[in-house]
Amino acid sequence: MATTTMERGYHNTSSSYVLPNDAIEQDRLDAQADAITPPKAVDIGCGTGIATIHLAAMLPSANVVGVDITPVPAPALAAASPNLQWETGNILDVDMEKQTDSLSRGALAPNSIGYFFGRMLFLGINDWHKYLQVASLMLQDQGIIEHQDLDWKFYQAVEKAGLSEISGSNAACLMETAGLKVIEARKFEFSFVPSGKSPNSQAMGRYMQAKLMLNYPELMGKLLGLLDIAHDEVEQLIRDALRDLSSEERIHQKYTVTIAKKA
Repeated sequence: MATTTMERGYHNTSSSYVLPNDAIEQDRLDAQADAITPPKAVDIGCGTGIATIHLAAMLPSANVVGVDITPVPAPALAAASPNLQWETGNILDVDMEKQTDSLSRGALAPNSIGYFFGRMLFLGINDWHKYLQVASLMLQDQGIIEHQDLDWKFYQAVEKAGLSEISGSNAACLMETAGLKVIEARKFEFSFVPSGKSPNSQAMGRYMQAKLMLNYPELMGKLLGLLDIAHDEVEQLIRDALRDLSSEERIHQKYTVTIAKKA
């Protein structure tokens, strides 16, 4: 019996890419995109919701949930796509076993999340073990967690507040303790001043000087207020910090991106 060989279409460039570019391959690529898109993604500590809106646009076939302790502002509500929903609550209040809270009973039920994202939570999470245990229980099998955070070295004040000074670089260890398999961890400079000595971090330095420094006195005042330091001394420490952080090149904190999966 004669067999029919279908001619496949290929690119006509000198590229080393070996797969075809015809309708059959395009159908396979479409199926591949669906296969790697999580059915549900969550952005923990979503703040104003801007990053969550971007995430929902990147994953149009996923149900995306933005969670924060404060309701997102009206502009984010107006800009939200149909696949995006907002929830108000504290991830550390979630009880995945008893499910007595609204999050675990609803949008963030056990084994329901395909992609769990958190960024810059170092000033909000005071129990990283619980945070990652909850994340692990929310994730589906083979679900992905991505965590991006700073090592913030306000040693005494951070300890007094129950926060971690190594919430970025220690994430991989904590993920493994929670039963997650670390795939990758990458470190970056989180610069305070734009500098030609660190060109990859200039945008971060400009952001720090234009935006974060405006909030630095409040941040430092709140942290130092936890210590037994006189008000005048606190004010002087804040002035000294602002001067140094705005003038010295290459001052930076360590920023770590860690990705793991639920095996």
